[in-house]
Amino acid sequence: MIKLERKCETLGCLVEHGARLVEKYRTQKTAVWREPCIKKELSGALLAMSHNKCAYCEAPLGQTDSYMEVEHFHCKSLYPEQVLTWENLLPACKRCNTKKGEHDVEARPILNPADKTHDPKACLVFATYQYEAREGSSLGQNTIDVLKLNDTERLYSVRYRMGENIRETINHGIASVERFLRLTTPHDDAGTDIQAQIMSLLKGAQMESAFGSAAATALFGCADYVCLKRLLDKVALWTDDMTKLEQNAQAIAMCRPAGKG
Repeated sequence: MIKLERKCETLGCLVEHGARLVEKYRTQKTAVWREPCIKKELSGALLAMSHNKCAYCEAPLGQTDSYMEVEHFHCKSLYPEQVLTWENLLPACKRCNTKKGEHDVEARPILNPADKTHDPKACLVFATYQYEAREGSSLGQNTIDVLKLNDTERLYSVRYRMGENIRETINHGIASVERFLRLTTPHDDAGTDIQAQIMSLLKGAQMESAFGSAAATALFGCADYVCLKRLLDKVALWTDDMTKLEQNAQAIAMCRPAGKG
């Protein structure tokens, strides 16, 4: 989970049609967020805010098996007046939207990644591909429990495979640089291939990447990553673009505090 920022204060379609559609929801209980007069603009704005990912688990949205659902942070059954309130709407995958269901966030608060007062990094850490609440964070623990963020089949297994791939890529990168060092006359193609591998590794750990925070945490949690970076520096293959990507990844990594576990 990463912190999200709404790109606008509200949407024109909600200003124009919101009051009428809220009243329609009150009386008819129909899915007014799917009305043609607002659906396209609303969906586009939500996906832009979340980098085309679920606001909660970071699964990619807009694909054949993972369409976006409009999630009402304050559930519509208890807070019908907020059914089209822009600040109350989030993009979610079907799994997370279903798990949260009719949960009352006032009675038992959970993280809202688009709330300016909430910071997922302050409440959650990743450890062995699972979310844990930071010490003393009931908000973090509630979020894990309500959304089932350590769901073995749908989430943990994806993070595990991704983490193992990152580890293998790092080890492969180290071996590639060591071979590069042994070349009597290193050629440009070999260096370019190594740089492409590392750029791909770092690009997978960005805010806009699927499961980006998990990837960033796995990257910096691998002790061999430091060795790889030192070797790249040694052969002058580490670039400014890599530094920028690394800084971006550090901003979303949810590493356990030093000395813990």
